Amino acid sequence: MKTKNIITFLTLAAVAVSCGGSGKHVATVNFTRTALAVDSREALKDSSFKVSLAYEMPADAPDFLRDSIVRHTRTFFSAWFDVSELMALETAVKKSLVEHVSRVKENRLPYVPVFELDIAPADVYQNGQIVSIAYNWSLYEGGAHGNFGRYSFTLDKRDGSRLTAERLIKNGKTEEFMALAEAEFKKQSGMKPDEKMYSVYNFENDRFALSHSFVFTPTALVFYYNPYEIAPYSAGLIQLSLPYEQFGEYLNFVRK
Repeated sequence: MKTKNIITFLTLAAVAVSCGGSGKHVATVNFTRTALAVDSREALKDSSFKVSLAYEMPADAPDFLRDSIVRHTRTFFSAWFDVSELMALETAVKKSLVEHVSRVKENRLPYVPVFELDIAPADVYQNGQIVSIAYNWSLYEGGAHGNFGRYSFTLDKRDGSRLTAERLIKNGKTEEFMALAEAEFKKQSGMKPDEKMYSVYNFENDRFALSHSFVFTPTALVFYYNPYEIAPYSAGLIQLSLPYEQFGEYLNFVRK
């Protein structure tokens, strides 16, 4: 998959994946980390295929919640690898290596093929209602610079469904919350309160919007805007932090 399409793929995939559940309360979920590293240096001298990745899996969650976590994690890795089952990820990565080596040796390309992917968990947070998981990723395929971003999803522990930005806000509070969130975005971005948002950031229809990528943390609800999502690559990963102290009264799912 081409680099420029990855952001769109991850955003749409995260919104699309959902599941049903039991409606039962779930206590604290423990996680175990799996790591995998593959390097083409032994097979090739004039090319680079490097993959270093790690992911978190629940060790003791009920089936409906575990299945949802696995499904969202698999969707994330499917941006780069053909993964029908997460357990087959190592096989999929090694298959990609074989294909890369074959292309290099057979096609005699006029450039040096490069594929260097790094993925690592950024954070796992949970309270009595939700579990949030975030991953940092970076990819270099040659050229002036690579690409990078953060992928995240937050699940309702009662049924395993993925929370959308709309579900975060209490009924009847949306308009007030969005006005305060926009003001906070401008403040954290160094903009003036009366400065037009679309003069700096590329929000659809020139209206401030919350990112589909967000996590709960111990002190705040945090939204991530990846490179190219609302600003040029040079702007980097844009982060909006909404402290519970200021925004908690407008939010669902913030209690311990």
